[in-house]
Amino acid sequence: MPTALLEQGTMMRDALLRDLSALTYQIHTAYDARIAPPKNVFHARPIHKHNDAWYEWEKVIETVDAVWLIAPETDTALMTLTNLALKHKKRILGCGPNALNATSSKLATYSVLEQAKIDTIPTHSLDDWQPETVSHDRKYKQYLVKPDDGAGCEDTFIFNDATDLQKWISEKSPQRFVVQPLIEGLHGSIS
Repeated sequence: MPTALLEQGTMMRDALLRDLSALTYQIHTAYDARIAPPKNVFHARPIHKHNDAWYEWEKVIETVDAVWLIAPETDTALMTLTNLALKHKKRILGCGPNALNATSSKLATYSVLEQAKIDTIPTHSLDDWQPETVSHDRKYKQYLVKPDDGAGCEDTFIFNDATDLQKWISEKSPQRFVVQPLIEGLHGSIS
């Protein structure tokens, strides 16, 4: 990961650690040794490029009573950390495995929201996608393709029309992507 992205992530990390340090707990964390160590913590364990990050994270988990896990869903990173915490019988401050299973996949999340009759953007696997499957009664001009388990905008593509998208699918044969109509509006996130 480029250092500039790591530094951007430190803003969120440092804000969270500052808020948590106002509580009466000792905060333990790990951090990428390429960036400045966090402040407002009892102990910060550096992870160098030659270290096994999973080993280092597990060592931090072993030393605490509860964990607040922040990781992307990509490649099951968040689920793997959650399972490490459960393996060591730690309290998880956040979602457990059942919620992660339902929300780590954009397709699974779409299905849960649709079953609950909550309006959501139509989401389909590329295997099931046809222009009319995401159009319903609207005419969408552009399509968004992104990893089913990704975070942020990593590996996200915008196609100007269905023909461009169909061509990309036939050339790339992507497996782990979903397609949605591109809808203009307020950008937001649900936590």
